[in-house]
Amino acid sequence: MDGLVYSLAALVGIDATALGGYGMVGGAGTVRLPWLVPLGGLELTLDPLGGFFLMLIGSAAVPASIYAMGAAPGERRDRFTYLAFVLSMCLVPLAANMMTFAITWELMSIASYFLVLHNRESKSSVYAGWVYAVMTHAGLACLLAGMLLLDAWTGSPRFEDWRAAAPALTGAARNGAFVLLALGFAGKAGVVPLHVWLPLAHPAAPSHVSALMSGVMVKLGVYGLLRIGLDWLGGGPPWWGVFSRPRAWSTRRRRSPARSSGSSISSTGHGSGSTSTCIPSRASSCGASLTRAQRAPSSTTGCTPR
Repeated sequence: MDGLVYSLAALVGIDATALGGYGMVGGAGTVRLPWLVPLGGLELTLDPLGGFFLMLIGSAAVPASIYAMGAAPGERRDRFTYLAFVLSMCLVPLAANMMTFAITWELMSIASYFLVLHNRESKSSVYAGWVYAVMTHAGLACLLAGMLLLDAWTGSPRFEDWRAAAPALTGAARNGAFVLLALGFAGKAGVVPLHVWLPLAHPAAPSHVSALMSGVMVKLGVYGLLRIGLDWLGGGPPWWGVFSRPRAWSTRRRRSPARSSGSSISSTGHGSGSTSTCIPSRASSCGASLTRAQRAPSSTTGCTPR
């Protein structure tokens, strides 16, 4: 059964990679099921931005799922939760209205919460899951508040209508919606100081889950920042970029290479329309200190040449 479920997850990853690539080259498509969920129904739309992140998710899910097939039995017991985690992550970049996004985002958060708690007898895992649950639902509250405001102001829960109505909104309304939405997405992306759950949750999760959380789940926070700044609200003042520069981080715990979950977080600047990657590390800070030491041998530095 384990092999079957993880094989399905790998197939989902392959399909997501292909569909995302299709969207990146200009392919488009929409699926609407108005009877499935209330307040607008289920609506999925493929566009280049969503296709890019869908391809990232799929390309990471395939090797992670294959690795999980050979993992220790204790790391494979939450197989159906893992499948739900992969499916929900793939649906987030495709969500085209408020209810569809809220359901897929929350499903992703709940599934990842239970995966972090895979070792329920460990106090550290329980604590990590508690901190993660608090932070992720605080972020969800901000997201829902911002989305409900846009729904009320535009009269529609559909993202396409938000995009069309954004230029007519007042500056205060757009700024208020942006701050709420950016706080919600920044927490998932690991923006300082909202990153407190990262060094706790990632080491507690199984290796293949930690790889997906650090490799692609946090990138969905970056996706959200891009989506609100460049799409839903149609751009904004330069100070919006303050929320859009997630700081990379790395766990300082000693872990085996297979369980390493440190990752860089892509940073985005909406004001200038540019993107970059920031990867601060101990090595870079030591290098700077060593340079200063060479220039002033008598000064005290944080790193000692060996």
